[in-house]
Amino acid sequence: MFKFLRALCAVPLAALLCATPANAAQIVSLDVWPPDSSGEFQVFGDFNWPGDGQKALAKLEFGGLEFLYGEYTGLLEQRVTWWDDAMGGVTGNEYLYAVDCYLSDGCINIVAPGLAYAWLKTPRGFSKPCTPATIGDCSVTYEPQFGSFFGVFRTANGDDPIQLSLTIGDPIAVPEPEAWVLLIAGFGLMGAALRQRRRVGLA
Repeated sequence: MFKFLRALCAVPLAALLCATPANAAQIVSLDVWPPDSSGEFQVFGDFNWPGDGQKALAKLEFGGLEFLYGEYTGLLEQRVTWWDDAMGGVTGNEYLYAVDCYLSDGCINIVAPGLAYAWLKTPRGFSKPCTPATIGDCSVTYEPQFGSFFGVFRTANGDDPIQLSLTIGDPIAVPEPEAWVLLIAGFGLMGAALRQRRRVGLA
């Protein structure tokens, strides 16, 4: 019985932890504009945005600087198919789809002086059988074109050395709702198994 429970508990963990990243971590090359009279300057950088159903952690380090404004943007190609009664078959189209992450809305989170994190996410597409009875879209997929960072900084007063770097972590799969259900159920069964084991030991 315990072996079965352990095997069942391992299923959601495997679904969440065993996904293979599509790309390696990226150290982003940043273009820095000269500061103005107030010490403010702008920074730009391009990188590979995570793929369909994936997310990646952006790590921004900025020593000796004030972080005034930040924005990550992912430009995606959204491909959609649906059943067209007039054509008597499946048709589709492609659209440009943007994903934004701002400092002002809390998506970019300053966790410590000189350190900010942000989760960059791409929606998960889907596919289902396409027939005259299908309601809504038959499939939706997202193909990243590129990602970009734009930031505004100001040189801080003091003798701290200026440091500015951006790293985009390995993309990982965003768990589907079913995976979370399995994970919660797995932990529940694991707890039940441990309680049962304690009762057996006390008996």
